[in-house]
Amino acid sequence: MLAVLILVCTLVLAYFIGNEFKTIAEMKGHDGSRYFWWSFLLGPVGYLMVVALPDRKGNAEKPVSLIDDATSIVDELPEL
Repeated sequence: MLAVLILVCTLVLAYFIGNEFKTIAEMKGHDGSRYFWWSFLLGPVGYLMVVALPDRKGNAEKPVSLIDDATSIVDELPEL
């Protein structure tokens, strides 16, 4: 009985985690359902696949220059 409860809890948790990584993949412009299943079935390997996905949305701004007017260094970090 305890093993069944642990199995059900593990599957429910894997579902919710996979759903979050599906959302992340969709935010990056990829097919979310594919990455849901990778995350659901493979766990940490699927998570790393989603984290490593490139951003296809194309909403990156122009590169932030570290040097402003070639004299002073800008002390702000670029937004990623």
